Amino acid sequence: MKNSFEPMGVKILRSVDDDLLCNAGVFHREAIKTWFKHWKEDVKNDKFDTDPELAAVSQAEQVAKEKEELQLEQEFENQFYKWYDGDSPLGKLEAYFDVFTITKASRRAIKSLATKYMRFANFMPEFTEEEAIRFLRATETKSNSRKTYSLYLRTFFKAQGIPKDKLPFEYNRIRIADVDRPQRKTFPYEKVKQFIYSCKESENGRACFYGALSTIYGFRPIEMSRLTPENIDQDKHQISVQTAKHGRMRIHHIPEAIRPYVYNYEPKQISDKSMPKQWGNICRDIGFRPPHGYSWYGMRHSLFTNLVNKSGLPAMVLDKWGGWQSGQVSGAGMVYIYHAPDAQDMADIDKMVLDNHPFLGFWDGK
Repeated sequence: MKNSFEPMGVKILRSVDDDLLCNAGVFHREAIKTWFKHWKEDVKNDKFDTDPELAAVSQAEQVAKEKEELQLEQEFENQFYKWYDGDSPLGKLEAYFDVFTITKASRRAIKSLATKYMRFANFMPEFTEEEAIRFLRATETKSNSRKTYSLYLRTFFKAQGIPKDKLPFEYNRIRIADVDRPQRKTFPYEKVKQFIYSCKESENGRACFYGALSTIYGFRPIEMSRLTPENIDQDKHQISVQTAKHGRMRIHHIPEAIRPYVYNYEPKQISDKSMPKQWGNICRDIGFRPPHGYSWYGMRHSLFTNLVNKSGLPAMVLDKWGGWQSGQVSGAGMVYIYHAPDAQDMADIDKMVLDNHPFLGFWDGK
């Protein structure tokens, strides 16, 4: 017996074009397209047939809207291309490219950012550092991208013939809060002291292990997450850590004050994404209540803030100690990367830092 049930979609499609249908009510993709085409036309015609006044108003509004959009687009293009003339800012940038050797990729990137800057300034730029800062804030880019954008803007300004003392963003201070970089969360000195004593009093192996490494070396969370017993050499009293940035292996001396806490715990390599949870668990276990939003990086920031302000050590030494590749503390920039410290260098750096360490004494019971 033939099934009398037929889906509504198939009935509609049969009314459009039976030749496009397949067997037993299964329909072809082209039939669907055809039906939707007819359906949209029918709806449009029904609407206009039943309400001519509405149709006339809708058509008039649509025409007016399209005309306004076209006019605005034309005005923008006229203004935009005006600034591409030879004496215009963007034209000068093109001439600058012709004089200096700049790769095609860099040209495209600088030109794209310069165009955005011109639009931001409504094509009436002041070419001041304050305006460049406002632009970078408005772009809402990541801090690393802002470094690159800052250099691109400096090139754009240079192409305009801006005097050197008026150019924005000196290379060695791009990283500073000139671009509204958020303030780093840094534990107060007394809070770090309280954290250390809480770890020791709890006798919690995990808390003492990670607490010692974070307050003495300022290891990043990802660096601590990679540690295993193989990274700890008890005979030589050394700990090796793979630097988070560029993966260079650093070897640090383990001072006597923290050896019991480092040697009596066997770390397992874990995902770096679990380190925030580790922080929360440790704080709960030892009864430590950190300020809201503070974690491992707060310890790192506190350590280097105190070393910079109180130790009197050269900033380049602190760069090596902290495992920075770009002169984060010293601002040395590209010059810094051409020397990677060898074992003897790190031994000397270890001694200098540990002799002036702000928190080491707290682990020694002092």
